[in-house]
Amino acid sequence: MMNCEVPDRYCPIRSRCRIRNCQRLAIAPATQSDETRDSATRRIPVTTAKIRAVALTLPRTTKHLIRDRVKFRGGQIVLAALSRDETVLGFGHPREEREALVASDPVKFAFPSRSDMRFQRVHARMAEPEVEEMTELVIGAWTLCAPKKVIRARLGENLFFSQH
Repeated sequence: MMNCEVPDRYCPIRSRCRIRNCQRLAIAPATQSDETRDSATRRIPVTTAKIRAVALTLPRTTKHLIRDRVKFRGGQIVLAALSRDETVLGFGHPREEREALVASDPVKFAFPSRSDMRFQRVHARMAEPEVEEMTELVIGAWTLCAPKKVIRARLGENLFFSQH
């Protein structure tokens, strides 16, 4: 029998785990309760409403419900999609930078399924990133599908990245 070598806190590849007796199929409870944490260090959790608020402020972005999943489109391209249980956010990210992003924090980010690797996607667990980071990820996904003229109008000349 193979031993599972994933971190004790969370299994980043639980949907693709090849170990039959993997016991890490859910997020373990936090070691500290919310009451004992200092209010200054408490993270603001990312919710579906916050993602919706950020995505719908972007020009040419619309919200759709497709097969019980909330998806945000920039034109015809899906820039972000929530899983059915709203625990995972799939967002657009350049293919060249995808491996580096997942390697930087494998607990927070994961590759999409093998069939979805052809798209420019990365998955983020909603329990991990903070609101500011998730806002940056959604805006970054939007820059992949929005026209450069619209991006410049929204973000300004100085914030526009030439590689997108």
